Amino acid sequence: MASETIRFVRRAILALELLDPFTGEPIYREVKLTAWDKDGVPVAGQPVVNLSRRFVWWNYKLRGDDQPVPGLPENPIARIRVAPPSPYGPLDVDLEETPPVEGLVSRFIPIDPSYRLPAGVTAIAGSLVEGDMPVAGATVSLAWIENGSAPLAGVNVPSGVSLDKGQFLAATRAMPNRLANLGEGPRARVFVTRASERRQGDHPLEEGKLNAMGALDWATLEAIA
Repeated sequence: MASETIRFVRRAILALELLDPFTGEPIYREVKLTAWDKDGVPVAGQPVVNLSRRFVWWNYKLRGDDQPVPGLPENPIARIRVAPPSPYGPLDVDLEETPPVEGLVSRFIPIDPSYRLPAGVTAIAGSLVEGDMPVAGATVSLAWIENGSAPLAGVNVPSGVSLDKGQFLAATRAMPNRLANLGEGPRARVFVTRASERRQGDHPLEEGKLNAMGALDWATLEAIA
């Protein structure tokens, strides 16, 4: 007697695309992902990397049956923790805060201090501290400003992340319509996010170069309401 063939149907729950902030190339090798549902329960099963180098979570069901296969993702994914290899930093993806578009979530991934910056990029390197203590796990980003105004739009790139000794690297693209420093030179606003608190401070930068700024003290930054 021939054995009965069991057929499954599958449905993509979510696709996650991780991109290098400068090259735009997908990052997918040696990336560790942990996902939770809206109740904080870990989602069973691991995503697969498809031909587009995106991570895809699938839900499998028996054909003609509404019940999911045990041990595979069923509930919608609400949060993902991304742990990439160096020179990239960890990333938390909150899908309730920024829902997927047609099942796809695309994120630029943070960089760490070992990232090799392209020529002509403006960046700062330093150590984030609070008093004498290093601050790890904070995100640091840059935005251009002029004359104390609000940050200029369209010139930001994703943030860097501070490591165990507080060291960080944050970068931004060239200012629009600016090829060189004029007068006292442009200034950049540094944004630091630590847990749920965000602070900022303004710093003069030399455009198109890596600027060493030494210690950046969390206590001296202005809180953002």
